[in-house]
Amino acid sequence: MTNAAAPATLPPPDDYDRALQRERLDARILRSLGERRAHREARMNEPSGTWDSLEAQVERAATLLWDISAAPADLSDDLLAYCAYLAREIEVTESLDLTAEEEWSRLEAIAPGALTALDEIGGELASPASESNPVTRRLASAFGTIRAELAGACRIEWDQAA
Repeated sequence: MTNAAAPATLPPPDDYDRALQRERLDARILRSLGERRAHREARMNEPSGTWDSLEAQVERAATLLWDISAAPADLSDDLLAYCAYLAREIEVTESLDLTAEEEWSRLEAIAPGALTALDEIGGELASPASESNPVTRRLASAFGTIRAELAGACRIEWDQAA
């Protein structure tokens, strides 16, 4: 029997906590979107598709955040958390088994706050400096599409207020 020395345990990398948090957020996004699909199968009301485009945009943005390693860490983390938030709202909406009108009303109710949060998180994506950086330009495009989806839901509310 040989008495081989056990390999030394290395300390975690400096960004270990951040990497762990990103993995948790990614797992939340995947779980929420997977649960949405499961809820859709059990629905009694016919799905309206109101949230389908937003779901696709959230998937696209979250994937982009994982593909781009050169994005500013704080911005990237905040945008990933935002994707987790939207994915959860999408899942909850599906679980409520709402009618098409009720789904739209829920989107209208959530959209203003979601837009405000996105503007606070990703304000730098709208700056002229983001246009010159290919990483922030890609992020601005992905989150701009989400912003457009949410703004479309707010438009009716804004028109009624005017």
